[in-house]
Amino acid sequence: MPDVNFALGTMGFGTKVDAATSLNLLDRFAGVGGTLVDTANCYAFWTDPSGRGGHSEEVIGQWLARRPSLRDQMYLSTKAGAQPVGPGNWPANREGLSASALKAAAAEGSLRRLGTDRIDLYWAHMEDRTVSLAESAEGFGALVAEGVVGQLGCSNHRS
Repeated sequence: MPDVNFALGTMGFGTKVDAATSLNLLDRFAGVGGTLVDTANCYAFWTDPSGRGGHSEEVIGQWLARRPSLRDQMYLSTKAGAQPVGPGNWPANREGLSASALKAAAAEGSLRRLGTDRIDLYWAHMEDRTVSLAESAEGFGALVAEGVVGQLGCSNHRS
């Protein structure tokens, strides 16, 4: 696991920031010793006419595929729970934090788009009060037990 010295947020990669520029920024980031790349499976659904996210993860996956030796130097951080899963108003139509959503829609999709076998830091992107905390914790714990997730975090949760 690399030492984490500074991070690069990639929310606009593949949408507001085109793929070529995104790849160049990732190269420059790695070239100056950056080690933590942060994204989310929903980035940036609100800018895409389809209403789908995953663009940022796809760009990072393309970058890692072109530079496979960098994977072990990078600490990959991604988030789950906010991706729209169908028509309707967001956030009511988001994937949420059920154990099945965390595994299928989020972890498996993120791993595929990132082109990797592990997520170093996996975040609950936003709270989901429709699912018990126990179920979400068990879902995250199962991913850690399977070895596809290293560490866990929460963001955008009310106290």
